[in-house]
Amino acid sequence: MTDDSLLSQIKQAENKFEQGHTKEAIQDFLDLNDKSPDNPQILNNLGVISYTLGYLNEAYGYFKKAISADPKYQQAYVKSGNQLFRS
Repeated sequence: MTDDSLLSQIKQAENKFEQGHTKEAIQDFLDLNDKSPDNPQILNNLGVISYTLGYLNEAYGYFKKAISADPKYQQAYVKSGNQLFRS
């Protein structure tokens, strides 16, 4: 999978989530995670969806994995901190 193809698929899944197609977005991100398990953007998005659905521990786990995959991926730190603050 090329980087452009992966980014395009991530964007499509993000759009589904933003449009309220949560189940489809989750499945898309899980499929993408199977193909690219160390991608911080995918992991972060799984964390955001989990958090939105109220699965706080699962969300935190995804944020931690995103940070481990790329310690410079700033969004995961922000989302993780927000999750800890609100829980």
